Amino acid sequence: MAAAGYAKEVKIPDFTKGEKLVQEAKDAIRARMLGPTGLWAEMYCRSMGDGATRLTRQFLVTKVEAGSPGDGKINVGDVILGANGKNFDSDARKLFAAAIEKAEGEDGSLSIHIWRSGQVSDVTLKLKVLGAHSKTCPYNCPKCETLIDVLAEQTKKAVLPPKQRAKDQAGIGMPSMYALGMLATGRDDLLPDVKAYAHFLCVDDKGQPFKFVASPDGKRVWHTGYNLIFLSEYYMATGDEFVLPAIRELAVGGAQGQSGVGSYGHRFSSRKPDGSLHGPLIGYGEINNAGLTMFNGILLARKCGVEDEEITRAVTMGKRFFDFFVEHGTIPYGDHWANYEWLDNNGINAQAAVTYGLLGDARGQRFFSSLAVASGPTGGEEGHQGPYWSYLWGGLGAARSGEEGAHAFFQETQHIRTLERSWTGQIHDPGAIGLGRHSSITKGDMTGERLLLYSLGRKKLYITGRDLKVAKPLTGPALTDALAGGRLIYNPEFRKKLPEAGLFRLLSSELPPVRFVAAKILQEQKLNRVDKLIAMLDSDNRYARYGACNGMALAGFKSPEAVAALIKKIESDEDILFRYFAVDALASKSKPWGQNEEYGLNAVAGPAVPLLLKLAGKPVPNDPRQHLHWWIAEAFSPKGKNLLQQYAASGTIDDALLVSAISSILHNENGLARSMIAYDKLTEKQLEPLWGTILECVREGAPSGIMFSYGVRTSGIEVLAKHRIKEGLDLMYELSESHLQLPDSVEESRWMPWYAETLFKVLPEYGKHAEPLVAVVEQWPALKGRGAELAKKLPELKQKIQDAGSPPLKSIK
Repeated sequence: MAAAGYAKEVKIPDFTKGEKLVQEAKDAIRARMLGPTGLWAEMYCRSMGDGATRLTRQFLVTKVEAGSPGDGKINVGDVILGANGKNFDSDARKLFAAAIEKAEGEDGSLSIHIWRSGQVSDVTLKLKVLGAHSKTCPYNCPKCETLIDVLAEQTKKAVLPPKQRAKDQAGIGMPSMYALGMLATGRDDLLPDVKAYAHFLCVDDKGQPFKFVASPDGKRVWHTGYNLIFLSEYYMATGDEFVLPAIRELAVGGAQGQSGVGSYGHRFSSRKPDGSLHGPLIGYGEINNAGLTMFNGILLARKCGVEDEEITRAVTMGKRFFDFFVEHGTIPYGDHWANYEWLDNNGINAQAAVTYGLLGDARGQRFFSSLAVASGPTGGEEGHQGPYWSYLWGGLGAARSGEEGAHAFFQETQHIRTLERSWTGQIHDPGAIGLGRHSSITKGDMTGERLLLYSLGRKKLYITGRDLKVAKPLTGPALTDALAGGRLIYNPEFRKKLPEAGLFRLLSSELPPVRFVAAKILQEQKLNRVDKLIAMLDSDNRYARYGACNGMALAGFKSPEAVAALIKKIESDEDILFRYFAVDALASKSKPWGQNEEYGLNAVAGPAVPLLLKLAGKPVPNDPRQHLHWWIAEAFSPKGKNLLQQYAASGTIDDALLVSAISSILHNENGLARSMIAYDKLTEKQLEPLWGTILECVREGAPSGIMFSYGVRTSGIEVLAKHRIKEGLDLMYELSESHLQLPDSVEESRWMPWYAETLFKVLPEYGKHAEPLVAVVEQWPALKGRGAELAKKLPELKQKIQDAGSPPLKSIK
């Protein structure tokens, strides 16, 4: 049998015929645990986007743990075909987990239907009786209470620092969250180990009080944030004054390490050129998962009574940074645009629900917690470095939607929780789903982390619901639609069956990914309903207006009428979210993978260019970081959607509007937005008023979006050289001399500077005027190391400079 309609045609093996499971990666997970049976098995599974185990109907047993319920009953090589006398006729994991839950809620008897050496039979395993989950789980749930006790006993065997772990003991990926789960139970018998770990974090290796200074060295933000969350919750739960100085050190130091735009990366921010705090991030730049963790730690430290002007600033700037995503879309990896199609991303939305709850922001809490609930049907079994973060934060975030939303999330993900729980009570990290997926980052014991979820009903900690307020719970049709969206995203069969009335109802959802999956159905079924979408632009329901834009983005069918309607509405509607979605619709090509047809509006959206230039040329209200300018830059750029060149072919661009728009974009906080500007498409007349700004963009990078910020700087060097701007040569000399003056102790001195290759490329444009600069470049130490290949090009560069003579230079002064 082949899995039709998936990303790749993959044969589903019949294990009873000796067929093998085909893996797509050497490090893919070959066997998965089957819950408290003690069995491990190979199974057919695809990526989350391709349905995970939706088509799985068999398990091939690869391991039976000694002493487990399966020991002596099931053999390696047996094929599990079903449970309770029936073959699996849908997702085998979900059906097997349901059978386990049923057995644990009755007398513990689990009947397994197996194939062994050509014979089919039923084998009964005896599981521990744990009771059944209530209809309000995780609240007022006897089984959750029983599981807390089972898991808590297991955590007593874990080794938290300062104890040393034996080689045969499972590792703990995030000790602070493991210990926090133990604390969340409220059990006094777990406190000694929790206290010892808390005190361990508060002293250095010499036993002296811990001192913390934020620096860009090492990937320190992750553990700093989680340690601060743990210590703050520990202090508020126990009143142990010993930890308060360390909380202050981490909170104030962490706040000082926030970037100038309110973000964090793997590392804390660098210093500004003048030596002051809150410079740009380095390396990858913003990492929002780490940033939210640090932000939550600071918010919890503030609840401990820690106050400082740096903390006040960090809270203000952090909220400013993440507010962009509220009701807009899923928080992405870094300082990128909101994602309109994912319901969560490594648990970031779920964690943000906790963040906005701690901030007391009901709107943000409602939005992110609703996304967390909607992600339940997807399983959340993928993510960068595995699903650890999704599993850690998913339930905690869903709980911020209210008890009905939390219960719905737990129901949707129950099979994962059941199958990751071993017969001893230890929770094993199941790793990412799919044949070509890596294991999770922890690869070990997650029992403590899972106690956080099962302890939600106890509400002992702030992140598990202490003093939780839900101003607008997710209930009724909104909850139904959120879950429907989660099911539709990864199930093409469901999408085919959705009636048109249901489709348009989902286009009015408050959740962008739910609206986008409805728009995707319009596209997949080639339903041209542009007239209805245009009518929706005048709806009293703002979500319907957003949905109209989303529908046009994916199924606008190159409609000039839709473009005209959007232009008119953008002019009159100053709702910044509407403008984001409207610009996205105008620029969208929406060309499905593997197809030549475009379903968006891009091909006919040229008439919108004058209005977009006008919007980009002045500050936009209710848009603190001027994201609209960024998205317009994306729409205009040849590197993006190329609307500007499309319009230029049929109309005349107003130079004043164009220059004003470009100037605004070049001052945007985000380096990616700046890098959308194509200098090579501008005339000399258009460049004339921009030279000063271009020079400044080369001299000092954008405060955010560092990963993509060098494009505007290198292209700036190129255009300055092309026009032989004297100040451009002076700036290159200044930068090169500064690099030469770096002390040997600074790591950057051993690397080639970011502009090195561009410099070698453009210096011949300046001819002999560049000779003093070459003399400086020749002294760079890195040319004898990492830059050895570039050093080989020095003779050729010198010859080209000689051949160019001494062309006249132009000054912009």
